Amino acid sequence: MRLCLAALLTLAPAVSLAAPADQLISLLEQKRCEDAFLLIQQVKPPPAATAESASQGRRIARASLPCRQRDTALGVAFTELAAKLAPEDPEVLTAHAEALVSLQQRAEAARLLDKVLESHPDDAPKARFARGKLAFDERDYETASKVLKPLKTDEEYGDEAQVMIVKSEAAMAQREQDEGEPKMLAPETAVKKADEAMKVTKKQPSGKVVAQLKGKVTSGGSKTFTAKGLKKGQPYLFTASGECTRKGATGKRSKKTRGLHEDPLRDISGIDFAVQFGSQQPRTLSMGQHKPDSSRIEFLADAEAMAIKVFDRSSTDKDVKCTAEDFVVLTP
Repeated sequence: MRLCLAALLTLAPAVSLAAPADQLISLLEQKRCEDAFLLIQQVKPPPAATAESASQGRRIARASLPCRQRDTALGVAFTELAAKLAPEDPEVLTAHAEALVSLQQRAEAARLLDKVLESHPDDAPKARFARGKLAFDERDYETASKVLKPLKTDEEYGDEAQVMIVKSEAAMAQREQDEGEPKMLAPETAVKKADEAMKVTKKQPSGKVVAQLKGKVTSGGSKTFTAKGLKKGQPYLFTASGECTRKGATGKRSKKTRGLHEDPLRDISGIDFAVQFGSQQPRTLSMGQHKPDSSRIEFLADAEAMAIKVFDRSSTDKDVKCTAEDFVVLTP
């Protein structure tokens, strides 16, 4: 008995004296975001980055993704720390830029992404895509087109990049036409005209319905639809709704629930529904947890009739049921 107690006392300090960075990473991997946040001030980045600090920065950037998705302000605190530990790492700086965009700190995000592309012009596709999308959203179509063109053949980002390139070039052409008109437009009229030309909105879809794809895809399922009446080379908008629920979830937490693992409304991990347009790379569908969520995905038609495959590749618990439905193709 004394020997066992002595052994436990010997092991205890080793656990409690673990490096703060390692403790923080462990908590992030357990998705204990608030507990991990309390350790940020205890992590002291070295004056100059080392191989160890760079590794810690990458691990923090990766493990903090669920926290960033849950709380944007909290997420920025983690990516900021990661950037201090690995100030030259493209993966870390891109993650920090994405977190900054979520807080509308777009100028600082653009600065970071430009830094990544300057030092890694050929091997940072994620940063290039993020910078191009940022420029596109800011209506800086010249920058968007220039930054995104090297991604045309990229397996992961090529399809989405091509949509923005086509729309950027259309917007630039429209702008040149407008500048050639003798009468100057008021700023508010010019913005409205550009919006009408692009037909882009972040609210409910307002484009013309091209195809309504009847049917639904549930957990473990797959279904291929055919969208007809498309014009090859033109952009389209695919919309869908999806929801995942756990057996026993009623919409509110029961007072009788004692532990995290007994709560039917606890977070569902492993959700991974996707849509594939023709032979293009699959794109992730948004699936709400215990309430519906919607997806709006733009794609370029590569044929007048395209196969659109919706499928589930999730690894959720057996008591989780997911349904994706309401599939529609519209003009953007």
